[in-house]
Amino acid sequence: MNTLSFRLQPFTIFYAIIFFCTILFIHTLESYFIVVKPMIMCSLIGFYISQARYQSNLFILGMISALLGDIFIHFPGDTFFITGVCFFLVMQVLFAFLFYKDHKQVSSEDYYTVVTLFIIGFTVFLLASPSLGVFKIPVFLYALMNCAMTSTAWLRKNTIPGYFRVVSGATMFMFSDLCLGFERFIQPFPFSGDFIMAFYMMAQYLMVTGITQYHNTTKARTENTHS
Repeated sequence: MNTLSFRLQPFTIFYAIIFFCTILFIHTLESYFIVVKPMIMCSLIGFYISQARYQSNLFILGMISALLGDIFIHFPGDTFFITGVCFFLVMQVLFAFLFYKDHKQVSSEDYYTVVTLFIIGFTVFLLASPSLGVFKIPVFLYALMNCAMTSTAWLRKNTIPGYFRVVSGATMFMFSDLCLGFERFIQPFPFSGDFIMAFYMMAQYLMVTGITQYHNTTKARTENTHS
């Protein structure tokens, strides 16, 4: 059993408790939802800082931006919504930059994957466009960066540790945002809050643990090289 797997088990149990409490509070104790929601990123930031042997300041800053996005987007009002979107936009820019550093040589299949991601993302944007109003430009930029972050995750070298965790997490993050955009600007659907939060929490968990696995392996290889 590798070191990450051993350390991941107790954290996964703790995160599962946060996961179920968050979903539960959507339907009951709604006034306490703002208390439990920041625990998603707080717990992941704590996990990364305590477990990653090599740490990226950009990645930490991206997680902090997601934490602030979680807080601001929860409050009612257009100003809070736009502020939350901006913080998530910062997270996506930082994550995309981090993912791009490990990009592989792009093949024709990779181009198809990237084009498909952008088509999906902008199809939802176009459907939502008539209802966006003053949100059209910020949501367009957000959709663009969302697709870019997911694409850079797919274009990383698939041999590096944690690759499948990160690409699965980035894809789930995009799906969560598509559900959010569809629910808010196109057509509300049953249990939308459950789907959005469930995919969001799984997305962040997979991306953070995947990057932690990668950074731990990178640090271990560096130490072995110099020993």
